[in-house]
Amino acid sequence: MEKCKKKERTIRIFKIAVSTVVIFGILLFFAVKLFDNSNIELTFYEIKSDSVSSNIRVVQLTDLHMREFGQNNADLVSQVNALSPDVIAITGDMSNDNDTNYDVVINLCKKLVDIAPVYYSLGNNEYDMYLFDKSKIISDIEATGVTVLHNDKKEITVNDNKIQIVGLSESNPSLRDDYGNGMTRKQKFLNDIGDYDGFRLLLSHRPELFLESGAMYDFKADLVLSGHTHGGLIRIPFVGGLYAPDQGLFPDIVEGLYVFKNNKVIVCRGLGNSEFVPRINNQPEIAVVDINWY
Repeated sequence: MEKCKKKERTIRIFKIAVSTVVIFGILLFFAVKLFDNSNIELTFYEIKSDSVSSNIRVVQLTDLHMREFGQNNADLVSQVNALSPDVIAITGDMSNDNDTNYDVVINLCKKLVDIAPVYYSLGNNEYDMYLFDKSKIISDIEATGVTVLHNDKKEITVNDNKIQIVGLSESNPSLRDDYGNGMTRKQKFLNDIGDYDGFRLLLSHRPELFLESGAMYDFKADLVLSGHTHGGLIRIPFVGGLYAPDQGLFPDIVEGLYVFKNNKVIVCRGLGNSEFVPRINNQPEIAVVDINWY
């Protein structure tokens, strides 16, 4: 009888021990997943358009915030290279406005231009550096061979397709009126960019500009690539992002493909961390966009 009780107690202790190890392992796995910001997730999109006759692959990088993946971003460069992009689109905030040394960005740009043509629109960090600190960041980036589109446009040919790439740097286009004659920055931008009959790709750091309440809601582009949201920083299961700059708590747009009045907008979670809040349950991301004929 006593032997049976000892055996049952031993089995019970064994089961408790095994259960404890399993539960601990599961908790450890999810803890690592929650806080793991070292692995980059690739998100693929397919955009159909009758304005192109063959495939164009665009790889989007955004919001690096001076981070490095591998020594001198070797791992990041290797991943981009493996994707065989036709165009690399950078949508800003690769630097931090309080860092006067942005060699991480410059060194990355030097490597990316050996893979594919690179087009760079400014984020709020680069724009503030340029506007308020008189930084040479734009000319330094251009010296690497990257094309910086600072409220500018460029028509290029990719795989026998003519497309227009536009870069929008403004954060509040309708609120600034410093061009004289009552012209806002939005009006000047629209005048400078004009109309375009082919495929128009717009690089705009801030996606909230294309919401119905946003200043660029009525702008026409075939595809908009954006960042800025950091995926909502802390991603709550079944809820989504907790906070995004310029949208506040529980933002409407933080990642993925959105369709607004005239535009399809892809919001990439980006690569780097906020200066104050870590990414939780929110892997760094590269967006891979294949533009195809219908």
